[in-house]
Amino acid sequence: MRIGKISENTLKRSVLKNTYTTGNRLVHGASLRDNCAVFSYGEEFALASTHQVLLTNPEDSLRFSIIRGVNNIYAQGGKPEAVQLALLLPENMEEPELSDLMKAAARTAKELEISVSGGSTKTDKRIKEPVISVTVIGSRKEKDLPEVKAGWDILLTRPIALSGTAILAKEKEEELKKRYPSRYIEEAKVFDRDLILLPEAATAMKSFPCRMFSVTEGGIFGCLWEAARIAGVGLEIELKKIPIRQESVEICDFLGINPYELMSDGTMLVMTPDGEGYKDALSEEGVEAVLIGTTKANNDKIILNDDEVRYIDKPAADSIYILFE
Repeated sequence: MRIGKISENTLKRSVLKNTYTTGNRLVHGASLRDNCAVFSYGEEFALASTHQVLLTNPEDSLRFSIIRGVNNIYAQGGKPEAVQLALLLPENMEEPELSDLMKAAARTAKELEISVSGGSTKTDKRIKEPVISVTVIGSRKEKDLPEVKAGWDILLTRPIALSGTAILAKEKEEELKKRYPSRYIEEAKVFDRDLILLPEAATAMKSFPCRMFSVTEGGIFGCLWEAARIAGVGLEIELKKIPIRQESVEICDFLGINPYELMSDGTMLVMTPDGEGYKDALSEEGVEAVLIGTTKANNDKIILNDDEVRYIDKPAADSIYILFE
């Protein structure tokens, strides 16, 4: 199997086909149309979102895993409350390293205003690098999210590839400095400073019918494919309207990476019938949104680049995995 997120076909054939669910309180569970589990508790609904971000630095893996879970809860119209951590560590890992890892978790939780509510920590001699899994727990009032219709606007908040660019700038710093000045690389390294999607989600849920999707592994192309599948619509996207920082373009070009397939935590894809209204409301919160396309009644997922027309493929492995080659 490929590195990173398994393919959609493998997910359907070998994972979803072999899961088991029972009635009880579960409203939405494991499926291709749900990004998190939803449980019914009277007038409120609990959300659970599990993530593993594979990076070479364990503290980065932990931080991005928590952020990804929190942003997914926001994208599902919920409020994150707590995070559970599961750490499987190498036998030779020293206690101070574990302490540093947990301090990183606490800093991230404090930044996101959630609690570290528990988890599991074990060592195993078969493990060579820390394996980190997090589950973020939240709640919302609504049982279901709005149904997307053809003709809705598609917007992006913030530029794509910010988190991936920051990681590449840190991991490939010496290589990149052979091409770019140190100041340029230092600026790119802090692109991951503010990746929380609270303003976007709060504005959308307060005033607009919408569906939101956190752009994560697989980049914007992967997110567009999955969002169209989940929403049950087609897409028509203008490539040149997708916002991207010049640093991301140049760093990705130098490393031979497609920035449109690079992890983009901190960017939200929004489908709404009132794109202009959403843009104006979000602008008042100090966040820019860009209209990049519309939903369609068919299942075609089209990218327009001037006169060129191409179809979005099923998500490829994230470009960040160049770090493991």
